Amino acid sequence: ELAKGHGSKDAVCGAVGHVGGALTASAGTVVWGLGLMVFAEFAKVRCAGPAIALSLVVALVASLTLTPALLTLLGRKVFWPGRRPTRADLGHGSFWDRASRLVVARPVAVIVSCLVVLVPLAVVGYRLKPNYKPMGELRPSAESMRGLDVIRQRFTPGETGPITVLLTSSTDWDSPEGRRVLSHLSLGFGFLKNVAEVRSLTQPLGAPLPQLPRVPQTEARGLFGGLLRSVQKNVDDVCERTDRSTREFYLATLPDAPNDQKYVTRLDVVLGSDPFAPQSSDTLELIQTWLRDELPRQSAGLGSVGAECYGVTVNARDLARVTEKDRGRVNFLVVGGILVILVALVRRLWLAVYLLATVLVSYLAALGATALAGTLWAGRPLGEVDWRVPFFLFTILVAVGEDYNILIIDRFLKERKRRGTDEGMRRALARTGGTITSCGLIMAGTFATLMFGGLGTLVQCGFALAFGVLLDTFVVRPFLVPAFTLLVWRRNYPEPSWAEDDLFRVPRRTARRAA
Repeated sequence: ELAKGHGSKDAVCGAVGHVGGALTASAGTVVWGLGLMVFAEFAKVRCAGPAIALSLVVALVASLTLTPALLTLLGRKVFWPGRRPTRADLGHGSFWDRASRLVVARPVAVIVSCLVVLVPLAVVGYRLKPNYKPMGELRPSAESMRGLDVIRQRFTPGETGPITVLLTSSTDWDSPEGRRVLSHLSLGFGFLKNVAEVRSLTQPLGAPLPQLPRVPQTEARGLFGGLLRSVQKNVDDVCERTDRSTREFYLATLPDAPNDQKYVTRLDVVLGSDPFAPQSSDTLELIQTWLRDELPRQSAGLGSVGAECYGVTVNARDLARVTEKDRGRVNFLVVGGILVILVALVRRLWLAVYLLATVLVSYLAALGATALAGTLWAGRPLGEVDWRVPFFLFTILVAVGEDYNILIIDRFLKERKRRGTDEGMRRALARTGGTITSCGLIMAGTFATLMFGGLGTLVQCGFALAFGVLLDTFVVRPFLVPAFTLLVWRRNYPEPSWAEDDLFRVPRRTARRAA
């Protein structure tokens, strides 16, 4: 507005009047997306989203009130040490002016070029699986990671986190019937695929204890007989201490337990795979199926029996279930809410759906690039990212990406009323290019600072967010969105009536005032 020759106050009023609606809609997409995290079950997500959304509401109010007030008070000083903008700064001859002419002249070629860049990365991103390994936070060079590798080389991988099965009963597990059931379960679990060893009351070392032969008293005479009796006594003492230690470790009593299930025992199932691997989760499902279907038949003589599993594999499986359910719920609400905002702004369903689709493709492409970067840079398995990356990336990138789409489409709709479809899109792209590029670079740079953190999640989130914002800034918003919009608009919508053109109404008002 200053470059058009208006004074400071008029320029501020005109700027707020022209972009206030677009700013509010843009902020609304982010506030809506993050605010909907309140419906998540996982506490970290449920608390973080609304807090960030509230801070953005404060920032929006400040941008519409405090910022214009400061600009009015400071006047030309706000540009110090630079100069006040002139008409030469309106974008003619700039990079975005040349880019806008290319988009208007060859929209089909622009769309194909963008898809060549985005689609391969999006395919990789679509096939990603979230990783729930807590040790994935650390670099492979960390001391704890090197120590874990040594353990895995010398021992079964499942030793780092066995699945513990807790059994409760109204009958003592140390009874003959209880030991029979435990022996049956231990042997049954041992035959399951991916189970390396089962430890329980009946086989505390992973296999049933051997029965040592006893020396008949009639054959133990003389000096040699006394030596045998001494050995036998030592063996009996060792066996008694072993049995006592085994019972202390594998048995417990709960005097105030509900339903009279006060006798408790445990079975430790050592898996052949890493506790966080998908195979471990599959084995856990088999164990729980066995406990649900086989245990009631085998333990009928013990009365009321209950069974539960816990351990790192169970925790990872439950976390995956909760977060995947949260992600599906929040993503659905975010997409639905943003679609409503877009329809209310652009008044055309097809355009709102397309704007949303472009950002979803950008999200998948950012995920794919993150996976490739993790494989090339950190040596991580291809196709895996930390579970927090897709969760937060979707909400933030979809909402922020729609910000940029809203800004250019809002400007296009206004310019089209004055200058037609082609020239309106060209001017909208040329005039908003520098501003949106600056916003995108600032935001991408801010997210990229997370990559200097020591935790793997911060590095992945920082790269994914920065890469996704840059995609939206330099590929989706300036090329993919305008090109497709032009193609559809040219075919389905007539040019505006020049009798209603704002450019002609302004001179008439000026003429009346002069008269």
